[in-house]
Amino acid sequence: MARMHAAEDKQVGIESEWKEDPFKKAENDFYAMFDELDRASLESYLSEHPECKQANLMNLYINEAGINDDGTTITTKQGDHVLAIDGKHKLMLVRVKGSGYQGVLAILKDAKDLRCCPAQYLGSIGEVLESMVPRCNGVLGINGSGFSDKDGVGNGGIIKGYAMCSGEEFGRHFTDSRKRMELRNDDKLYIVDAKNETTPGTRDAVEFRPALIVDGVPLIDELSGFMSIQPRCVLGQSKDGDVLMLVVEGRLVGRSLGIGLPECTKIMQRYDAYQAMNMDGGTSAVMWYDGEYVTKCSNPAITCRYLPVAWIYGYADI
Repeated sequence: MARMHAAEDKQVGIESEWKEDPFKKAENDFYAMFDELDRASLESYLSEHPECKQANLMNLYINEAGINDDGTTITTKQGDHVLAIDGKHKLMLVRVKGSGYQGVLAILKDAKDLRCCPAQYLGSIGEVLESMVPRCNGVLGINGSGFSDKDGVGNGGIIKGYAMCSGEEFGRHFTDSRKRMELRNDDKLYIVDAKNETTPGTRDAVEFRPALIVDGVPLIDELSGFMSIQPRCVLGQSKDGDVLMLVVEGRLVGRSLGIGLPECTKIMQRYDAYQAMNMDGGTSAVMWYDGEYVTKCSNPAITCRYLPVAWIYGYADI
């Protein structure tokens, strides 16, 4: 705990500046946009699944991302297996695995389609992702802020810290060493100190801790603490502007026990994260995509806790 608190205190004043401008990919070039894909493995998969072939690969839709699906034989250049490719919504889901854990990394190609959405009755009760994402006309979502959870029975209605959802503010800023992830009008994610006022030009924001990577510099390693094996949720953005959402399952014996934050940092680095911050984890850590959960909640009795806000991507009617 002492090492964790010391690592958090060292992060005070470290804020994103985006010293590099993200490289903009050609929107009509599939392989330029999905540059993480191993092309040979995709072409081999398509030859074995002719029903998936499209004259224009930007219309490609492959989805083997369900909780009990095995995924595809397609791989990324980083060596991970692909679960889903959705050209229409410009996203890809990747299976991340390691000793004792598994999870899903969503690679989202259009940051302007990202937003933070509040629960319908925030202030009274939270909302589960299976309700919130469709209600907000999204295609994919993960949890965001923490919430008041005395004795582990909180209903997600009282947000902890501060959040902004499309310019609307909720809660109050933390005054300690916690950080805030701000999505600004330039479609970049910035990490700043939570105790300071929200930066002008911010349209969405969530406060939590700690920051994992700021301006390409990793801030968490094995010497920082945060080694507890838990379900985790991380939001970040790559050097070229892709939004990265990581959810790792945990507390599920025989399936996935969880992961520490140093390992989360390494996964995000593998996909060139330039900014990355830890979101609420534990039983709240879940990902929902296109009508189903693609990660399993750590409580087998439920699919998702009631959440105060969620990070939602894409528009279902496009």
